[in-house]
Amino acid sequence: MAGTRRACVEYLVGVFLLSAATCAAAEPTDADLAAFRTHYQAWKSALSADKPLEAVASAEKSRDEILRLYGDKHAFTARVLVELGALQSQLGRYRDAEATLKQCLSIAAASAIDAGEIHEELGAYYELVREFPKSASHFAEAKRWYEKRTTDKELALARVQSRLALTLMGRDRLDEAKQSAEQAVAALVALRGEADLETVRGRIRRAIVQIAAGDFVEVERDMTAVLDLLAIKYPENRTLQADAMMELGNSRQRLGGPAQAEEMFIRCRDLLRAALGPEHPHVAFAINNLGSVAKELGKLNDA
Repeated sequence: MAGTRRACVEYLVGVFLLSAATCAAAEPTDADLAAFRTHYQAWKSALSADKPLEAVASAEKSRDEILRLYGDKHAFTARVLVELGALQSQLGRYRDAEATLKQCLSIAAASAIDAGEIHEELGAYYELVREFPKSASHFAEAKRWYEKRTTDKELALARVQSRLALTLMGRDRLDEAKQSAEQAVAALVALRGEADLETVRGRIRRAIVQIAAGDFVEVERDMTAVLDLLAIKYPENRTLQADAMMELGNSRQRLGGPAQAEEMFIRCRDLLRAALGPEHPHVAFAINNLGSVAKELGKLNDA
């Protein structure tokens, strides 16, 4: 689920930008910090415009700068690397993501920093590659860290609960997955409102679980509403639109509408190709779904 893989760790950026200049351990120059900020802000601007492929170069330059400034054992390095790991995971570069996030974890252990986001992103990574016991373990660690917080605690816990639902589904614990997904969406709506992007991501994750549970009518209704919302408020967010189209197509196919499902899968494929590149694993998912509906429609040459 490509659009749901961004790390929600941007609160750390303000901490870095405010305090890095006074960090006694490395004492970077103002010029050094200016170079880092330039690359970092370009990275974040590309992500805000839903252009993750364009973000890679700036993200890697940010990593190189932070390693030059602080080395590979500093808390600020971990805070930049966890965001890079999330981007690598979003782009389907799973081996790179695992290596980056494990490096973050080593730094966190050595410097005794809050490792909640690192464990959360590792949990999401292992869910993607279907190593569900590892995923569940990292999500449990993320929750343990988040429980200690005094700020943003409820949002972080709701986000993890939403992501955990997919891991529970992967472990064939469907009733628990449904409960986790529903509770997470309710919490996100209460905290951020229906139109917030984090809530939208939670609704898409819930739809994935509902498809597995056979709740196709509910998915049809909710993903139609999500797409309407995205078109009005977030028209530039192609990956989330593609995610919603994927689940809407899945529901329509199962409700006996292969032609309508085909339309959704075509649009999903094209959006993912544009946003994430033609080699991304989720493009292959959309193509496989197109092959399935082509067979139903008798388009043997397209299947």
